[in-house]
Amino acid sequence: MKQGIKIVNTIASVLLYSIIPLVAFFLFTSKFPVIKSIRSYVVMSGSMEPKIPVGSVIIVKNTSAPATPVVSPLSTGTQKELPLYKAGDVISFHRNGTIVTHRIVSADTTGAAVAYRTKGDANDSVDSEVVPQDQIIGKTIKNVPSIGKLIVFLKTPLGFLLCILIPGFSYIAMELKNMFTEIQKSVEEKYKSQVNIV
Repeated sequence: MKQGIKIVNTIASVLLYSIIPLVAFFLFTSKFPVIKSIRSYVVMSGSMEPKIPVGSVIIVKNTSAPATPVVSPLSTGTQKELPLYKAGDVISFHRNGTIVTHRIVSADTTGAAVAYRTKGDANDSVDSEVVPQDQIIGKTIKNVPSIGKLIVFLKTPLGFLLCILIPGFSYIAMELKNMFTEIQKSVEEKYKSQVNIV
């Protein structure tokens, strides 16, 4: 019985002190940019396999546009946008109300604004629409396989119950039991010392 309680306590501790904080970080950064405009997203499709498998979490860093636009030498006074990404970069961008993550195939810098041709690694053809630079969220700097599946599961009522509430309550219960045991020992030792004095 004690061995079983110890195992539960260990599992709860691991979840609370390692896995859950990491997942919480990814959940937060999927909604809000943090240090140096870092965002994270769960990959839900296989268009970037095998490099980025379904269920991965990608870490995306935004590259800010320069404060002073480049002036085109061909048209004096015309402001020309500077490309922030290059062919081979994996970028996340907005398209039709969703966030897409594909690789840049080429950049079109002939006009005043930069646009990119993109393609999923697993797709047969290049995307039909170009990606304007101002629609890009950022460049993928890291991907963490599989943990996205846990994040998606945690967003469900069952996942929240099994992975957060139950381990949390179990850990609190174990800590309260340990505190009670220590208090009980302290009282018993004090009582024994008083008996010995008498």
